[in-house]
Amino acid sequence: MDGARRKLCDALCEYCALSRYRIIVVFDAHLVAGGEGSAEEYRNIRVVFTKEAETADIYIEKAAYKLKRSENRADHDQITVATSDLLEQLIVLGNGARRISSEDLWKEMENTQEEMRRKYLKDKPQRNTLESLLDAETARKLDALRYG
Repeated sequence: MDGARRKLCDALCEYCALSRYRIIVVFDAHLVAGGEGSAEEYRNIRVVFTKEAETADIYIEKAAYKLKRSENRADHDQITVATSDLLEQLIVLGNGARRISSEDLWKEMENTQEEMRRKYLKDKPQRNTLESLLDAETARKLDALRYG
């Protein structure tokens, strides 16, 4: 599970850098006996593990509500919750947040990555190979060495 969580967090870190969104990832640890919960910064995202008896859904609902009403939030800031749980989607909508399914978020992440590739690589020349930098005589000599 740790490997899968780390892979997800790495993908979200990249998406965060490309999209400039503030991202909070919440992992459900409500069944962990004695779990005190935790929150830490992982590169450019915030990773939260819920405490014992607190589901990720409950944490997300509270956080979305607080963030929506935060004095530090600009009027144009939009809170979006990524979940495929229909009931959770309805609850966050009721709190004034947007919702996106996990699948749609993943597609958006892939599209953003592809858009950045096109934007930054379209005008760049193809990578030079060593062979393309050699004069014909040197290339012939190297081929002779390589192939005997």
